[in-house]
Amino acid sequence: MRKPVLLVSALLLLISCSTLYVKAPPGQTVTLLANEPATVRFELRQVSLFWGLVPISNGALNTATWARQVNLSQMRVKSYYKWYEFLWNLPGFFLLGLHTNTVLIEGNPPALER
Repeated sequence: MRKPVLLVSALLLLISCSTLYVKAPPGQTVTLLANEPATVRFELRQVSLFWGLVPISNGALNTATWARQVNLSQMRVKSYYKWYEFLWNLPGFFLLGLHTNTVLIEGNPPALER
C-alpha cells in the first residue's frame, strides 16, 4: 500500500503547476515583447498552496506595480524553477501542496526613453 501512495505523490509533484496573472498598470499600455533583447530584468517568487491552486503571493499586483515604477512599454514573462525551489517543493509538496517557482520579467521602456 505504501509504494502506490509514494508513486502517486511523486507523479503529482512532477505535474504540479500554478497560474500566473500578468497585469498592466492602470492607464498604461504594455505590449508583449518578442525575442528582442530586454533592457530591464526583474525576478519575483510565486508561492501557492494546494499544488498551485491557491496563490499566496500576489504576483499579479507586484507585476503591475513593478511595470509602472520602471515605465515599461514592452514586457516578457517567464516562469521556471531554480534548483533550490525544486528542493523546497519536495517537502512542501507533502505539507498542503506548497509550491514555489520563479517569475522572470523582462522589458523595455518606451522608445523615447531608451
